[in-house]
Amino acid sequence: MGVFRLQYLTTVFSEQVMSGFVVGGGIHVFFAQIGDTLGIKLPRRSGPGYLYYRISDLIQNIHKIHWPTLSISLSSLAFLILGKEFISPWLSTAFNFPVPFDLVLAVVGITATNYAELSRRHNIKVLGNIPTEFPPPSLPRFDLIQYIGVNVVAIALTAVAIHLTVAKIVEKRYKYKINHGQELYALGFV
Repeated sequence: MGVFRLQYLTTVFSEQVMSGFVVGGGIHVFFAQIGDTLGIKLPRRSGPGYLYYRISDLIQNIHKIHWPTLSISLSSLAFLILGKEFISPWLSTAFNFPVPFDLVLAVVGITATNYAELSRRHNIKVLGNIPTEFPPPSLPRFDLIQYIGVNVVAIALTAVAIHLTVAKIVEKRYKYKINHGQELYALGFV
């Protein structure tokens, strides 16, 4: 988009459109994650009406909540909120860098799940073994383009829209002038 000088498209996005985009994205992320948070296996859906079907599936399966998974989800959320909202400002006076509460949670969660054998004892789904090395380099599989091409374009456009949304928020909040053409170049030759 930067190569084709399409930065004028950024003027099309008003503040209200950007705010709506952010809120809508947040709602979709919430409903995409709620099944895993509750430990409920929900069917995969996509396309028009996805959100309504997702809510319907959630209501129909709400009685299948997996309580150990929900308790881990809620305690993780509480840890992150307490850490970032209350402990982090207090620690910022002692340290010159932010404490990565997300990383701390991931390390503690992986360690606790492994040593407490939560997957075996409480039937909690885990990802499995985490590889300790990088896979060998290989060429991309071009035969998959016919299956993922449309999704790739949609994801790229969504990434550009999110990036421009954040850029406009920074521009407004900090009274900073951003060169939107340069922002498009920063995203790469999309």
